[in-house]
Order: sequence, then structure tokens, then C-alpha cells
Amino acid sequence: MSTTASISDARLDMTAARPAKKKSIGRENTDPQLLARLTGLFFLITYATSIPPVLSLYVPALKDPAFVLGTGLDIGVSWGAILEILLIVANVASALAIYPVLRKRFPALSLGFVAARILESAFIAVGIVRMLET
Repeated sequence: MSTTASISDARLDMTAARPAKKKSIGRENTDPQLLARLTGLFFLITYATSIPPVLSLYVPALKDPAFVLGTGLDIGVSWGAILEILLIVANVASALAIYPVLRKRFPALSLGFVAARILESAFIAVGIVRMLET
């Protein structure tokens, strides 16, 4: 009976020696539904800010070959650049909002998605600089 008591005491001592788990702040406690809604909102902002510049605001720059030779600032191109900056923010925000959800199932692919969206945003920024140089 003394060996059984010593085994029970040893188990109690082992469980007492384990460190208490720290509560993570804002990582695992994020609501997946909230993240899904934010991701959807950012994707909608992405579409809303990427379509108008191409269809209407960049038309003078895309149709007229002599546009690059012109002087002065075109208001449509300037508004298109502002929308493209919002597009960059929405691109990165949509990737960061969906990352915690995807990380649980696909850790490498989720990081690749974030990297791809950041690279896409860098290319968009290069396009903005090029359009504003004219």
C-alpha cells in the first residue's frame, strides 16, 4: 500500500511541477466569424478600388500614346492613384485578416498567401509611381 501511495504522490508532484499555460493575447482568442467578415470586407474594398481606375480614370493614359509626353497633372490619374493606394492597404489587410484562420490548417500556404499579396502590392506601388511620373 505504501508503493501505491508513493506513486500517487509522485503523480501529484509531476503535475504540480508543470508550468501553467500562459493565456495568449489576441492570437487563439480571435473569433473566426469576425475574421471572415473582415476578410470579406477587405476583398470587397479590393474589388471596389481596383475596377474604377482601369475603366474610367486611367482611360486618357491608356488610350492616348502621347499622354506620357504631356505636361501637368491629370485629375483622373491622381484619383486613380489614390484608389490604388487604398487597394494596396486592402490587399495586405485581407491577407493578414485571413492568415490566422488559414495558419491552423495550412501553415506554409498561409504564409505564402501573405507574401504573394505583399508582392502584388509592391507591383501595384511601382505602377502608381510610374503613372504619377508622367
